[in-house]
Amino acid sequence: MFNLFGQNKVIIYLKRNSLELVKSQKDSQSAHLDFPPNIAKWEEIIDRAKFENLLSSFLLKEISKREKIIILLSDEVVFQKTFPKDQIVTDGDFQKFVAAIPFDPLNLSAKQVKTQNELYFTGTNKTLYEIVVSLLAQHKIKVQAVVPATIFGINDPLTSNNLSNITSNSKLLKSANFLGKADTDDNLPAKSKIENIRNKNVTQAILAVFAILLFSTAAALLYTRYFKPVNKTPVNYLKSTEIPPVTLQSTPEASPKDSTQEATLSPQLDN
Repeated sequence: MFNLFGQNKVIIYLKRNSLELVKSQKDSQSAHLDFPPNIAKWEEIIDRAKFENLLSSFLLKEISKREKIIILLSDEVVFQKTFPKDQIVTDGDFQKFVAAIPFDPLNLSAKQVKTQNELYFTGTNKTLYEIVVSLLAQHKIKVQAVVPATIFGINDPLTSNNLSNITSNSKLLKSANFLGKADTDDNLPAKSKIENIRNKNVTQAILAVFAILLFSTAAALLYTRYFKPVNKTPVNYLKSTEIPPVTLQSTPEASPKDSTQEATLSPQLDN
């Protein structure tokens, strides 16, 4: 059991691009540290030496040896899947969950955590918190636990009241601790198995895309062959037929005057 009661306690709230530090003492103010993007970004340590120097100068100014430390992982840095407690899950389900976390298998840390009502699959990039633990250990400051915030019902903003939510449940604190081993076997798959699962998932995804393309092509051919209507120009039977006008031209041989004369009857002579 963690003996944190009656002592000064500190939470290091570790986020994707920053951390916050909250103490249990009354009237203590939280401290905040941003990670410059050229040092750490999106849970990846870009420059480890600079990252360690940044953390060291900040943490050693805020934390003393007599204080007990808990690192709380924000949901920004934790991959998580939740099941009802009575739902049946297998080792294969957990291994697939671990394989889906997009980090080098050597940098992965994952656990199964049971609460009163739920079962959690939870995993993270352990490099991020291991650097903090190692730096404090060099100065004789021990980190008691590294736990996911959501399992304890903690979300932003973090306050000193959240400390009691964690320390009041020593059993959950132990089972959710990434630094220790839970009472049950986590069945964390080896690196080679993780890579095999990932390769299998990629293959299945490629086959699924190929099947969709093949089906779409076949459907298009069938539609073109049997269902596509033939384009014909419609005949409009109501459209009137226009007759071009006839132009009459007069000629010298048949002028209106001559025609009148030819049409005049000569009087008959009585015999």
